[in-house]
Amino acid sequence: MGVVNPTAGLSSQNSKMIELLTQILSEVKHGDTSCPIEQQTSSKGLKVYKKAHMVWWPKLPNAASYRLTLFVGKGNIGKQEIDIIEIERNKAYHTFTDLVGTNMYTVHLEAEDRDGNIIDSVEIVL
Repeated sequence: MGVVNPTAGLSSQNSKMIELLTQILSEVKHGDTSCPIEQQTSSKGLKVYKKAHMVWWPKLPNAASYRLTLFVGKGNIGKQEIDIIEIERNKAYHTFTDLVGTNMYTVHLEAEDRDGNIIDSVEIVL
């Protein structure tokens, strides 16, 4: 009995995969100008960035955890808390899914130390 080459038939799959990865890398390099990256900075210097429904931030050295609070609306009038997400210290991003596109959302980021004290906080509108 003959031996079947384990890579048989993969060349066409590989070329399609390479084509797809090249397209993704091109979009990453050139950026999507239809949804620019925005940022907000707290008075103490904590920065939060957003693009579409994704937020990310630089890790703080003394932070033991991060907390994201999601509000529908913006400003102090009419803003309602709809979710709280606890983020471990080694993760510095979150993508919100299932958000209704016609609503305006605000994300409040808090960094906490090991004692549960808030080190810094910042808000950004999605």
